[in-house]
Amino acid sequence: MANVKRVKLNGIDAWVLTGSALLWAWVDALFMSVFFLPSGQQGIYSEIATMGVSVLGVPICIVLYLKSSAVRVWIAGARSHLVSGVFGCLGSLAFLVAGYSDSWVLLSIGIVLCAWYMSFAIASWGTIYCANGSKSAISYVAGGFAFAFLFDILCLVMLPLASAILLSLAPFASSGVLIAFGRQSPSSPVQQSFSEEVRQHGEKGIDILGLSVKPTTICGVILVMIGFGYMQHFMSFSPMANSGASGGVIVQLARGIAAIALFVIAQAAPKHFRAACRTGLLVVVAGFSLMPFLADSSVSWLCGALVSVGYTSFDVFIWVVVAQASYTRKRDPLRTVLVVRQIVNGACIALGAAIGALLSSFSFSPNIPYAEAIFAGYLVTVAIVLLFESEEMWVLFGEKPAPSASDTPFVDDASTLEAVGKCWGLTQRECEILELLARGRSQPWIAESLSIAESTVNTHVRHIYRKSGVNSKQELLDRIGLSSVSSGVLPDEMPSCETGDMPTGFPEN
Repeated sequence: MANVKRVKLNGIDAWVLTGSALLWAWVDALFMSVFFLPSGQQGIYSEIATMGVSVLGVPICIVLYLKSSAVRVWIAGARSHLVSGVFGCLGSLAFLVAGYSDSWVLLSIGIVLCAWYMSFAIASWGTIYCANGSKSAISYVAGGFAFAFLFDILCLVMLPLASAILLSLAPFASSGVLIAFGRQSPSSPVQQSFSEEVRQHGEKGIDILGLSVKPTTICGVILVMIGFGYMQHFMSFSPMANSGASGGVIVQLARGIAAIALFVIAQAAPKHFRAACRTGLLVVVAGFSLMPFLADSSVSWLCGALVSVGYTSFDVFIWVVVAQASYTRKRDPLRTVLVVRQIVNGACIALGAAIGALLSSFSFSPNIPYAEAIFAGYLVTVAIVLLFESEEMWVLFGEKPAPSASDTPFVDDASTLEAVGKCWGLTQRECEILELLARGRSQPWIAESLSIAESTVNTHVRHIYRKSGVNSKQELLDRIGLSSVSSGVLPDEMPSCETGDMPTGFPEN
């Protein structure tokens, strides 16, 4: 295994992308009833299996969160991934056999085994997505979704039984990629995510994404997740999902096409990636808005297709925010992934599916209940509006922040800071970084904002410290002096640059 050659395409580790794709292909198979399709039990059995995996995954992830120090050791070892992969395979096969035998015992065993695999696998791959912040998250999440779709297409042209057996092996194959290729190169994103530096971050504890997230933003995220779970019930598990071409297959195709489009945009036109994700959120609104009009029609699947396309963008958006928060705020990626992507997401999707199943039991229509569709559409529209107004989330995603009250003195006195920089002999780039440091921005944030390497920012900061005669960021801020800057007076009674004098104690070079 040590001689296996790592292949990188446009800076993306092809093996990591493949292993990630295998995981998401398996998750797609679980949600699209693939393991129950050969036996024709893709109704109640498959929905109980999917909801059971999501619900049981919540306490499992809570335990993993509380035992995060031990989990990091497990993730760094091959044995844990081997066991997890075997659990995923056996659980998937248990679902397959349970469909034929009508065995609730096998169904329960499959839920337990698959819940463990999905929790552990997503936590493991999630730390890799966080290795380089938004850059690694966009590449591996969007790419993983896109290549998972290629696996799905292959399975669609196979016999249902052969497809179910093949996808049952995906957990073992994904874990095998992580074992065989994950730790071969010290520079790989896998190795970076298991480094001592990342482990040390975990000892500091975290809040929600390391952010001061507004309650309205949290509500927006939760409502979108619940809405997708609600739609998932009708698209994958209700009678309309089994009505031929208008069921879950088209929804899955729409999701796959959206994933490929996002991946292509991320690689070919990264400047437009944020716009693509914003558009995806609007597509979610369009899907839910059409529900009341198409609920009882033969094309009600169109709502599900639109929601699935939009939710793919939302899923990537959340992953990017999680990865960037972990990367720039020095938060433990493992615990951040467990909280947001596993505990919150799993519970909300299961709740949405349960609400859909409950409401449909009181409806005479096999499709989406009309009144409930209107209500769901309103809620999700409100949720998307709340997300669009969440400045902190979009700043993490890569947008420039709007000036805040605490930023105002520096925004108004940027010319003063520039004058200070010139007196200190700073370059134009160093002046730019000085202003961001004065605003309280971290060096990883500056690197991401300016699209330069963090090591380059560190070099510029060292030059700023040397030229200003300080040894730390706090000394630099004290040297600038907030009151003197806001009043237009140069710090420490600095002589005018026109005299040609450098500040006392500063090197002349």
